Amino acid sequence: MIEDSSNNLMEIDDRMETKTETKTETNMETNMETNMETKTETNTETNTETNTETNMETNMETNMETNMETNMETNMEAEVEAEVEAEVEAEVEAEMETKMETKMETKMETELSPLNTSTSSREATENYLRKQFGEIYNKDDSQDEIIIKMDDRIAEVNLSTLSKLMTIY
Repeated sequence: MIEDSSNNLMEIDDRMETKTETKTETNMETNMETNMETKTETNTETNTETNTETNMETNMETNMETNMETNMETNMEAEVEAEVEAEVEAEVEAEMETKMETKMETKMETELSPLNTSTSSREATENYLRKQFGEIYNKDDSQDEIIIKMDDRIAEVNLSTLSKLMTIY
């Protein structure tokens, strides 16, 4: 019986040792898995946050620099283009004005030259104005002031001054 008891005790001791080992192993495995999962999650979250922040900062800096460079280039191009356009327009406008003035002078000379020498300067001027504008009227029975009606506009003209100008050209 003592022997049985001793065997029983040894068996119990063995079972307890096995249970303890098994429990220890299980606990260690569980703890290791939990620790690894927790560390992996934490590291992943930290790395993701850090990478996201770094990438956002880098992207913002790069975008701002690129946008500033692009805007500066675009603005400079636009300014140069506007200046060149303005210069070209001014040159073309001046050239056209000169041509128009020359044309008008030539036309007035051409139209006034064949006038009969017996026709007075005032009559020649009136004839020219009638030919150009159609309707002309004496202003208040004045011999020197006339009114010219052009479409919806009306102009008052001093014939003496106009005659002198026309004979100069």
